[in-house]
Amino acid sequence: MENTEKYAITIWGVFLVLLLANFRRLLKLFTRAFQLLLTRLSYVRVLHRFRHIGPWNLNTIFLLAFFLGLNIYLTFFNGFFKLASIKQSSARAANLSLINLVPVIAGPSQSFLASIFGLSLRTFQKVHRSLALVSLLLLLVHVVAAIISQGAFSLRVLRNVWALVVSE
Repeated sequence: MENTEKYAITIWGVFLVLLLANFRRLLKLFTRAFQLLLTRLSYVRVLHRFRHIGPWNLNTIFLLAFFLGLNIYLTFFNGFFKLASIKQSSARAANLSLINLVPVIAGPSQSFLASIFGLSLRTFQKVHRSLALVSLLLLLVHVVAAIISQGAFSLRVLRNVWALVVSE
């Protein structure tokens, strides 16, 4: 990152802090309304409890859909709806998979991380499962895109033979 980019980010950060300080009352009102909306939505059950999944509420589904949509957008698009190349998508999927795994493996136990983040253990376990699932899906996208962009898998190339020997 160049110094001019760091300067621009710093200036925008200062202006954002000043803007938020100026509209503090309006921001509090908006966050209170958003909290009330989420509490109303949290009682609407969409998927009842089954053996391995559930119960899922409407706000859980909205948050998971937002999380998945954001990861899909960051993987496959450059800017506003301009598709990225297969190699770019593969590299982005690998990076996003690692980024999503950071909260999953950041601490010695889930209860420790749940207490640090101020969440209940059950809520953190839901977040943990979601992050791990999205990381797995991104890893699959990375592998498939790497295979597609690589082309033929020739056994005349020494590194391909070595990869087969090591994997067995």
